Amino acid sequence: MDPTLTQAFVGRAGMSSIANCLADGINIKQNTWAGNVQWESSVNKWKVGKYGMFEYLVVAHNGKCAHKLMADAGVPAIHRLTEVRFSDCLNLKDKRMHLCSIWALLVCFPASLGLQFEGNHI
Repeated sequence: MDPTLTQAFVGRAGMSSIANCLADGINIKQNTWAGNVQWESSVNKWKVGKYGMFEYLVVAHNGKCAHKLMADAGVPAIHRLTEVRFSDCLNLKDKRMHLCSIWALLVCFPASLGLQFEGNHI
């Protein structure tokens, strides 16, 4: 255990149990589709669609949807953080979030092919 830590969390029933414990007694809307959000600077809260006002907003979605959601939210610095590029090649000079589609093909043969491995990634 690190002696510099002042508090530690252990998820005995999985990592989500930590979040559930910390959220006890707090008004949280989970697994909710929000079509629009707006930062209301006069009250320092987020207006989240039809759900009301909240002090914090967690967007658990990447890519074009998060970028579009934050476009008119009145927070250009956060909107810039959601910029994304789609490519099969990583460009370390491009600081945008990098997304790449993953294609998988599974094939089953009726008998062993006599290869020295059971699976391969190409």
